[in-house]
Amino acid sequence: MEQTVRIVIVEYDGGDVLSRCLASLSNSVDHGIPITLIDNASPAPVTDLIPNNLLERIEIIKLGTNAGYAGAIAEAWKSGDEEFLVIANNDLEFIPGWLDALLKTSTETGAHAVSAVIEHEDESGIQKSTNASLNPLLYPVDGVYTDRTKAVYPSGACFLLKRDSELPIEIIDKNYFLYYEDVYIGFLLRALGKKVVQCPDAVVRHTGSHAVGKSNPNRIAYLQERNRLLTMRLFCDGPKMILLFPYNFLDSLTKPVSCLLRKKPFWATALAHCWPIINWLAIWKKYIALRKLPDFKAERIYPYLTSIILPEKFPASAFHNRIARWWFRTMGIPVDEEAGA
Repeated sequence: MEQTVRIVIVEYDGGDVLSRCLASLSNSVDHGIPITLIDNASPAPVTDLIPNNLLERIEIIKLGTNAGYAGAIAEAWKSGDEEFLVIANNDLEFIPGWLDALLKTSTETGAHAVSAVIEHEDESGIQKSTNASLNPLLYPVDGVYTDRTKAVYPSGACFLLKRDSELPIEIIDKNYFLYYEDVYIGFLLRALGKKVVQCPDAVVRHTGSHAVGKSNPNRIAYLQERNRLLTMRLFCDGPKMILLFPYNFLDSLTKPVSCLLRKKPFWATALAHCWPIINWLAIWKKYIALRKLPDFKAERIYPYLTSIILPEKFPASAFHNRIARWWFRTMGIPVDEEAGA
């Protein structure tokens, strides 16, 4: 049976990077593969940014308002019936063979989500030869997995999703808007017993400045922190949250210094910490709904997390990471052996 696949590019104020992205996409996939451009209410008409020779090939779905990256993915998910859906940023260069590699990996492994390798110009050697992970506080940690097929979640920059009529829930939550929507997808699939992998042979390059870089830094900081906290509340049960309390408490205490070092707006970050308190009822309802899903087991996620709490550049990071590793394992949070401190 022939596989059917649709490629979706999420566009908002991409400018010249979109033209380069679509040109490389057209040159790297067969002409018969449908390409959809989700226009997130961009300021400029997207038809002015699409090369003339590609206008007839590309379907444009124009949204009335900016629904964010998560909203655009959700729109794409419900707009077609192909077996596979590939979601990608508008500032990528696609290397020939990338799509065949993603499809082959999904078929051979049975994975519901397959992430491509995203090459960045400013990456260090260790970042180019390893995969990132998340710690139990859901902060990303670079340079963890030497096994390039491991992935905690599919990278939102470019990943393949397999449609499955047996999935008991939509696997995309449009309310994330931006950031951690891919973590939610990966965590949900893992909790349902599905596979999430990365394909080392599917390589795309990050070539430009995404529209996120032009956004209000306060809004960006708010969404990053709010969605991190939301994901933790949804996938960590009460006992796990109690076990994580010491590190969550310390993280909150050091947040002003962390914001200063990472050059993030403090008050926007602080406001994000108020959001789960104000919206506790809605979060609780979603938490209960997830646990009513057939075969939902959040503990399936933890073995893919790392015990690394502090990056190597921080003073005494090795000592603190050893303590964290001991704490998580003693408390029954089975962080990954390879991704340990």
